[in-house]
Amino acid sequence: MASASASASARQVAVGAGKTVHEIEDSEMSREERMLSPLVSPSESPNPSPTASPTTLPSRPKTMKRPGSARPVLRRLPSRDEAQKAFCWLGWSPMPGSAVAEAMERCFPGTLPGSALVARTSAVLGTKDITPENTIFGSSICADEINMEPGDMADQYAKLFGEVFNMGGISGAPFVGKTGFSAFSHHVPDNGNVLILFGPHVGITSDGTIGKYLRHGQHELSSACGAVSAAFAQCCAGQCGPDFADPNDMQQTWLRDQLAPYCQEIQEASEPQMELVYRFYNVIKESIEAIVNNDFGSGKLVLIGGIQINLQEPNEDHFLPLTFEIRQKGKATIDLLDGLRL
Repeated sequence: MASASASASARQVAVGAGKTVHEIEDSEMSREERMLSPLVSPSESPNPSPTASPTTLPSRPKTMKRPGSARPVLRRLPSRDEAQKAFCWLGWSPMPGSAVAEAMERCFPGTLPGSALVARTSAVLGTKDITPENTIFGSSICADEINMEPGDMADQYAKLFGEVFNMGGISGAPFVGKTGFSAFSHHVPDNGNVLILFGPHVGITSDGTIGKYLRHGQHELSSACGAVSAAFAQCCAGQCGPDFADPNDMQQTWLRDQLAPYCQEIQEASEPQMELVYRFYNVIKESIEAIVNNDFGSGKLVLIGGIQINLQEPNEDHFLPLTFEIRQKGKATIDLLDGLRL
Protein backbone atom coordinates (compact mmCIF):
# COMPACT_ATOMS: atom_id res chain seq x y z
CA MET A 1 0.00 0.00 0.00
CA ALA A 2 2.83 2.40 0.90
CA SER A 3 4.48 1.75 -2.45
CA ALA A 4 1.23 2.42 -4.31
CA SER A 5 0.72 5.69 -2.39
CA ALA A 6 4.27 6.76 -3.15
CA SER A 7 3.77 6.02 -6.83
CA ALA A 8 0.52 8.02 -6.89
CA SER A 9 2.22 10.93 -5.11
CA ALA A 10 5.07 10.86 -7.58
CA ARG A 11 2.58 11.06 -10.43
CA GLN A 12 0.86 14.07 -8.91
CA VAL A 13 4.23 15.82 -8.42
CA ALA A 14 5.14 15.12 -12.02
CA VAL A 15 1.80 16.47 -13.25
CA GLY A 16 2.39 19.59 -11.21
CA ALA A 17 5.82 19.91 -12.77
CA GLY A 18 4.29 20.14 -16.22
CA LYS A 19 4.32 16.52 -17.37
CA THR A 20 1.11 15.10 -18.75
CA VAL A 21 -0.33 11.92 -17.39
CA HIS A 22 0.25 10.26 -20.79
CA GLU A 23 3.96 11.11 -20.61
CA ILE A 24 4.14 9.54 -17.17
CA GLU A 25 2.35 6.43 -18.39
CA ASP A 26 4.78 6.20 -21.32
CA SER A 27 7.79 6.48 -19.01
CA GLU A 28 6.56 3.51 -16.99
CA MET A 29 6.02 1.26 -20.02
CA SER A 30 8.63 -1.32 -20.85
CA ARG A 31 10.76 -0.85 -23.97
CA GLU A 32 8.75 -3.60 -25.69
CA GLU A 33 5.47 -1.89 -24.84
CA ARG A 34 6.70 1.43 -26.21
CA MET A 35 7.77 -0.25 -29.45
CA LEU A 36 4.40 -1.89 -29.87
CA SER A 37 2.19 0.95 -28.71
CA PRO A 38 2.44 3.09 -31.90
CA LEU A 39 0.77 0.22 -33.79
CA VAL A 40 -2.45 0.93 -31.90
CA SER A 41 -3.84 4.20 -33.22
CA PRO A 42 -5.34 6.73 -30.78
CA SER A 43 -8.76 6.22 -32.37
CA GLU A 44 -8.55 2.54 -31.45
CA SER A 45 -7.64 3.16 -27.83
CA PRO A 46 -10.39 1.82 -25.56
CA ASN A 47 -10.13 4.94 -23.33
CA PRO A 48 -8.99 7.93 -25.39
CA SER A 49 -10.56 10.33 -22.82
CA PRO A 50 -10.01 13.49 -24.89
CA THR A 51 -11.75 15.66 -22.29
CA ALA A 52 -10.46 13.92 -19.18
CA SER A 53 -9.10 16.00 -16.35
CA PRO A 54 -5.29 16.31 -16.53
CA THR A 55 -5.02 14.72 -13.08
CA THR A 56 -7.28 11.79 -14.00
CA LEU A 57 -5.19 8.76 -14.86
CA PRO A 58 -6.78 6.88 -17.78
CA SER A 59 -6.78 3.11 -17.69
CA ARG A 60 -3.95 1.42 -19.57
CA PRO A 61 -4.94 0.16 -23.06
CA LYS A 62 -5.99 -3.46 -22.78
CA THR A 63 -3.49 -4.49 -25.43
CA MET A 64 -0.60 -3.87 -23.06
CA LYS A 65 0.53 -5.88 -20.07
CA ARG A 66 2.51 -4.81 -17.06
CA PRO A 67 6.15 -5.92 -17.07
CA GLY A 68 6.44 -9.43 -15.71
CA SER A 69 3.00 -10.49 -16.92
CA ALA A 70 2.11 -12.32 -20.14
CA ARG A 71 3.73 -11.16 -23.38
CA PRO A 72 1.93 -8.12 -24.90
CA VAL A 73 -0.43 -8.99 -27.74
CA LEU A 74 -1.35 -6.55 -30.50
CA ARG A 75 -5.03 -5.84 -30.95
CA ARG A 76 -4.61 -6.41 -34.68
CA LEU A 77 -1.92 -7.36 -37.14
CA PRO A 78 -0.78 -4.73 -39.63
CA SER A 79 -2.26 -5.03 -43.10
CA ARG A 80 0.06 -6.17 -45.87
CA ASP A 81 0.16 -2.61 -47.19
CA GLU A 82 1.18 -1.29 -43.77
CA ALA A 83 3.80 -3.99 -43.42
CA GLN A 84 5.24 -3.27 -46.87
CA LYS A 85 5.60 0.40 -46.00
CA ALA A 86 7.36 -0.54 -42.77
CA PHE A 87 9.69 -2.93 -44.60
CA CYS A 88 10.51 -0.17 -47.09
CA TRP A 89 11.14 2.29 -44.24
CA LEU A 90 13.60 -0.20 -42.73
CA GLY A 91 15.43 -0.44 -46.05
CA TRP A 92 14.53 -4.10 -46.54
CA SER A 93 11.98 -3.84 -49.36
CA PRO A 94 11.61 -1.73 -52.51
CA MET A 95 9.38 1.30 -52.61
CA PRO A 96 5.69 0.32 -52.94
CA GLY A 97 4.56 1.04 -56.48
CA SER A 98 8.05 0.68 -57.97
CA ALA A 99 8.57 -1.64 -60.94
CA VAL A 100 10.33 -4.28 -58.85
CA ALA A 101 7.71 -4.15 -56.09
CA GLU A 102 4.88 -4.53 -58.59
CA ALA A 103 6.61 -7.44 -60.35
CA MET A 104 7.18 -9.18 -57.03
CA GLU A 105 3.59 -8.66 -55.90
CA ARG A 106 2.19 -9.77 -59.26
CA CYS A 107 4.24 -12.94 -59.60
CA PHE A 108 5.15 -13.82 -56.02
CA PRO A 109 2.47 -12.38 -53.72
CA GLY A 110 3.15 -12.96 -50.05
CA THR A 111 6.91 -12.46 -50.10
CA LEU A 112 8.75 -11.37 -46.98
CA PRO A 113 12.15 -9.68 -46.60
CA GLY A 114 14.80 -12.11 -45.40
CA SER A 115 15.15 -10.35 -42.05
CA ALA A 116 11.40 -10.53 -41.45
CA LEU A 117 11.34 -14.22 -42.38
CA VAL A 118 14.15 -15.09 -39.96
CA ALA A 119 12.62 -13.06 -37.14
CA ARG A 120 9.10 -14.39 -37.64
CA THR A 121 10.02 -18.06 -38.05
CA SER A 122 12.30 -17.85 -35.00
CA ALA A 123 9.49 -16.35 -32.93
CA VAL A 124 6.98 -18.98 -34.03
CA LEU A 125 9.40 -21.86 -33.48
CA GLY A 126 10.35 -20.49 -30.07
CA THR A 127 6.79 -21.11 -28.92
CA LYS A 128 7.34 -24.78 -29.86
CA ASP A 129 10.60 -24.99 -27.85
CA ILE A 130 12.66 -25.07 -31.05
CA THR A 131 15.66 -22.82 -30.38
CA PRO A 132 19.27 -22.37 -31.57
CA GLU A 133 20.41 -24.23 -28.47
CA ASN A 134 18.59 -27.47 -29.35
CA THR A 135 18.39 -27.29 -33.16
CA ILE A 136 20.77 -27.83 -36.08
CA PHE A 137 20.30 -26.01 -39.38
CA GLY A 138 20.53 -27.36 -42.91
CA SER A 139 20.23 -25.36 -46.11
CA SER A 140 19.16 -26.67 -49.51
CA ILE A 141 19.42 -23.56 -51.64
CA CYS A 142 21.42 -22.85 -54.78
CA ALA A 143 25.19 -22.58 -54.41
CA ASP A 144 25.11 -19.25 -56.32
CA GLU A 145 27.14 -16.69 -54.38
CA ILE A 146 24.32 -14.13 -54.51
CA ASN A 147 22.40 -16.38 -52.10
CA MET A 148 25.23 -16.39 -49.56
CA GLU A 149 25.99 -12.70 -49.18
CA PRO A 150 26.45 -11.31 -45.66
CA GLY A 151 23.08 -10.35 -44.21
CA ASP A 152 21.04 -12.51 -46.59
CA MET A 153 18.55 -14.86 -44.96
CA ALA A 154 20.76 -17.96 -45.33
CA ASP A 155 23.59 -16.07 -43.64
CA GLN A 156 21.25 -14.86 -40.89
CA TYR A 157 19.98 -18.39 -40.22
CA ALA A 158 23.55 -19.74 -40.14
CA LYS A 159 24.61 -17.07 -37.63
CA LEU A 160 21.49 -17.64 -35.54
CA PHE A 161 22.03 -21.40 -35.32
CA GLY A 162 25.82 -21.22 -35.28
CA GLU A 163 26.46 -23.71 -38.09
CA VAL A 164 24.97 -24.82 -41.39
CA PHE A 165 24.95 -28.15 -43.22
CA ASN A 166 24.90 -27.37 -46.94
CA MET A 167 22.55 -29.80 -48.69
CA GLY A 168 22.00 -28.06 -52.02
CA GLY A 169 24.01 -27.89 -55.21
CA ILE A 170 23.31 -25.77 -58.26
CA SER A 171 19.59 -24.96 -58.39
CA GLY A 172 19.00 -25.68 -54.69
CA ALA A 173 18.11 -29.35 -55.15
CA PRO A 174 19.30 -31.51 -52.21
CA PHE A 175 22.06 -33.38 -54.03
CA VAL A 176 23.43 -34.74 -50.72
CA GLY A 177 20.62 -37.29 -50.97
CA LYS A 178 19.53 -39.76 -48.31
CA THR A 179 23.08 -40.41 -47.14
CA GLY A 180 23.74 -36.71 -46.68
CA PHE A 181 20.56 -36.16 -44.70
CA SER A 182 21.29 -39.20 -42.55
CA ALA A 183 24.76 -37.86 -41.74
CA PHE A 184 23.41 -34.38 -41.03
CA SER A 185 20.52 -35.53 -38.85
CA HIS A 186 22.85 -37.66 -36.73
CA HIS A 187 24.62 -34.45 -35.68
CA VAL A 188 21.49 -33.31 -33.82
CA PRO A 189 21.77 -32.56 -30.08
CA ASP A 190 20.29 -35.21 -27.79
CA ASN A 191 16.50 -35.01 -28.11
CA GLY A 192 17.05 -32.02 -30.37
CA ASN A 193 15.58 -30.76 -33.63
CA VAL A 194 16.47 -30.39 -37.31
CA LEU A 195 15.54 -27.31 -39.36
CA ILE A 196 15.87 -27.23 -43.15
CA LEU A 197 15.50 -24.20 -45.42
CA PHE A 198 14.94 -25.16 -49.05
CA GLY A 199 13.89 -23.80 -52.41
CA PRO A 200 15.02 -22.34 -55.74
CA HIS A 201 15.86 -18.71 -56.39
CA VAL A 202 15.02 -16.13 -59.02
CA GLY A 203 16.30 -12.63 -59.68
CA ILE A 204 14.23 -9.51 -60.27
CA THR A 205 15.96 -6.44 -61.67
CA SER A 206 15.23 -2.85 -60.72
CA ASP A 207 12.99 -2.47 -63.78
CA GLY A 208 10.98 -5.57 -62.82
CA THR A 209 12.53 -8.11 -65.21
CA ILE A 210 12.10 -11.62 -63.77
CA GLY A 211 14.92 -14.15 -64.01
CA LYS A 212 17.77 -11.63 -64.32
CA TYR A 213 20.25 -10.07 -61.89
CA LEU A 214 23.04 -7.51 -62.12
CA ARG A 215 26.03 -9.03 -60.34
CA HIS A 216 28.78 -7.12 -58.56
CA GLY A 217 31.42 -5.80 -60.94
CA GLN A 218 29.41 -6.58 -64.07
CA HIS A 219 27.68 -4.22 -66.47
CA GLU A 220 25.30 -6.68 -68.09
CA LEU A 221 22.49 -8.71 -66.59
CA SER A 222 22.87 -12.45 -66.12
CA SER A 223 20.39 -15.22 -65.36
CA ALA A 224 19.29 -16.12 -61.84
CA CYS A 225 18.97 -19.00 -61.41
CA GLY A 226 21.49 -19.57 -64.18
CA ALA A 227 21.54 -23.37 -63.87
CA VAL A 228 17.76 -23.75 -63.98
CA SER A 229 17.40 -21.26 -66.84
CA ALA A 230 20.12 -23.06 -68.79
CA ALA A 231 18.50 -26.46 -68.19
CA PHE A 232 15.17 -25.09 -69.42
CA ALA A 233 16.78 -23.64 -72.56
CA GLN A 234 18.59 -26.92 -73.22
CA CYS A 235 15.32 -28.86 -72.92
CA CYS A 236 13.58 -26.47 -75.30
CA ALA A 237 16.39 -27.06 -77.80
CA GLY A 238 16.02 -30.83 -77.48
CA GLN A 239 19.34 -31.18 -75.66
CA CYS A 240 18.11 -33.56 -72.99
CA GLY A 241 17.74 -37.27 -72.39
CA PRO A 242 20.23 -40.15 -72.29
CA ASP A 243 22.21 -38.91 -75.31
CA PHE A 244 23.11 -35.75 -73.41
CA ALA A 245 23.93 -37.35 -70.06
CA ASP A 246 27.38 -36.28 -68.88
CA PRO A 247 29.09 -37.89 -65.86
CA ASN A 248 31.16 -34.73 -65.51
CA ASP A 249 28.04 -32.57 -65.37
CA MET A 250 25.73 -34.77 -63.31
CA GLN A 251 23.77 -32.01 -61.58
CA GLN A 252 22.90 -30.24 -64.82
CA THR A 253 21.95 -33.57 -66.40
CA TRP A 254 19.57 -34.17 -63.49
CA LEU A 255 18.06 -30.68 -63.87
CA ARG A 256 17.29 -31.30 -67.53
CA ASP A 257 15.66 -34.62 -66.73
CA GLN A 258 13.42 -32.98 -64.12
CA LEU A 259 12.34 -30.07 -66.33
CA ALA A 260 11.88 -31.87 -69.64
CA PRO A 261 8.28 -33.02 -68.91
CA TYR A 262 7.18 -29.43 -68.23
CA CYS A 263 9.04 -27.65 -71.02
CA GLN A 264 6.02 -26.93 -73.25
CA GLU A 265 3.78 -25.76 -70.39
CA ILE A 266 6.48 -23.38 -69.18
CA GLN A 267 7.00 -22.00 -72.69
CA GLU A 268 3.28 -21.31 -73.09
CA ALA A 269 2.88 -19.56 -69.72
CA SER A 270 2.23 -15.81 -69.66
CA GLU A 271 5.33 -15.40 -67.44
CA PRO A 272 7.68 -18.26 -68.38
CA GLN A 273 10.34 -17.37 -65.79
CA MET A 274 7.71 -17.25 -63.05
CA GLU A 275 6.27 -20.59 -64.16
CA LEU A 276 9.76 -22.07 -64.32
CA VAL A 277 10.66 -21.22 -60.73
CA TYR A 278 7.30 -22.42 -59.35
CA ARG A 279 7.70 -25.70 -61.23
CA PHE A 280 11.20 -26.12 -59.92
CA TYR A 281 10.09 -25.39 -56.37
CA ASN A 282 7.86 -28.47 -56.66
CA VAL A 283 10.82 -30.48 -57.95
CA ILE A 284 12.94 -29.48 -54.96
CA LYS A 285 10.14 -30.09 -52.47
CA GLU A 286 9.56 -33.60 -53.84
CA SER A 287 13.29 -34.26 -53.57
CA ILE A 288 13.35 -33.05 -49.96
CA GLU A 289 10.35 -35.22 -49.14
CA ALA A 290 12.16 -38.24 -50.60
CA ILE A 291 15.23 -37.96 -48.37
CA VAL A 292 14.08 -36.63 -44.97
CA ASN A 293 12.76 -38.64 -42.04
CA ASN A 294 12.36 -38.49 -38.27
CA ASP A 295 14.63 -41.42 -37.52
CA PHE A 296 17.13 -39.16 -35.75
CA GLY A 297 15.23 -39.31 -32.45
CA SER A 298 12.34 -37.82 -30.55
CA GLY A 299 12.93 -34.27 -31.74
CA LYS A 300 11.16 -32.27 -34.42
CA LEU A 301 11.90 -31.82 -38.11
CA VAL A 302 11.11 -28.29 -39.33
CA LEU A 303 10.76 -27.60 -43.05
CA ILE A 304 10.80 -24.03 -44.36
CA GLY A 305 10.39 -24.06 -48.13
CA GLY A 306 9.73 -21.43 -50.73
CA ILE A 307 11.20 -19.25 -53.45
CA GLN A 308 14.14 -16.97 -52.73
CA ILE A 309 13.99 -13.71 -54.66
CA ASN A 310 17.26 -11.90 -55.33
CA LEU A 311 16.84 -8.12 -55.38
CA GLN A 312 19.38 -5.47 -56.22
CA GLU A 313 20.96 -3.45 -53.44
CA PRO A 314 20.04 -1.68 -51.26
CA ASN A 315 17.07 -4.04 -50.83
CA GLU A 316 17.31 -7.40 -49.12
CA ASP A 317 16.64 -10.70 -50.79
CA HIS A 318 13.04 -11.75 -50.19
CA PHE A 319 11.39 -15.13 -49.71
CA LEU A 320 7.99 -16.45 -50.71
CA PRO A 321 7.11 -19.04 -48.03
CA LEU A 322 5.25 -22.03 -49.44
CA THR A 323 6.00 -24.60 -46.73
CA PHE A 324 6.40 -24.12 -42.98
CA GLU A 325 5.74 -27.25 -40.98
CA ILE A 326 6.86 -29.38 -38.05
CA ARG A 327 7.11 -33.15 -38.22
CA GLN A 328 7.66 -35.47 -35.28
CA LYS A 329 7.70 -39.24 -35.11
CA GLY A 330 4.32 -40.66 -34.17
CA LYS A 331 2.55 -37.29 -34.37
CA ALA A 332 0.53 -35.43 -36.98
CA THR A 333 2.34 -32.81 -39.04
CA ILE A 334 1.81 -29.25 -37.78
CA ASP A 335 1.25 -26.72 -40.58
CA LEU A 336 2.52 -23.27 -39.53
CA LEU A 337 2.33 -21.51 -42.91
CA ASP A 338 -0.49 -19.19 -41.85
CA GLY A 339 1.90 -17.76 -39.27
CA LEU A 340 3.96 -16.24 -42.11
CA ARG A 341 1.07 -14.54 -43.88
CA LEU A 342 0.05 -10.91 -43.51
